[in-house]
Amino acid sequence: MAHLNKIFKKTDNVVTKEVGDECIIVPMADNVADMESVFTLNDTGAFFWALIDGERTVNQIVEVVLEEYDVDRETVIRDFSAFLAEMSDWIEEV
Repeated sequence: MAHLNKIFKKTDNVVTKEVGDECIIVPMADNVADMESVFTLNDTGAFFWALIDGERTVNQIVEVVLEEYDVDRETVIRDFSAFLAEMSDWIEEV
């Protein structure tokens, strides 16, 4: 996978909120929350989201996930790649 050495960070146009046991992504436009585009992450998505820190490579994130979950490497790469694509409005490559 060509993107394994890439590093991503969250954009400035998104805020992450923890509400109870849910992780909620709130897009921002001109410093105002876009409440019609709020996105709730499941546990795996929240774990992925927390690891996108602007410092870790995709490969390093995959390794952390492998340590935390009982899953094979190819599944993690596939699922994380799909997550990156889904969250592309709120992340950017460093």
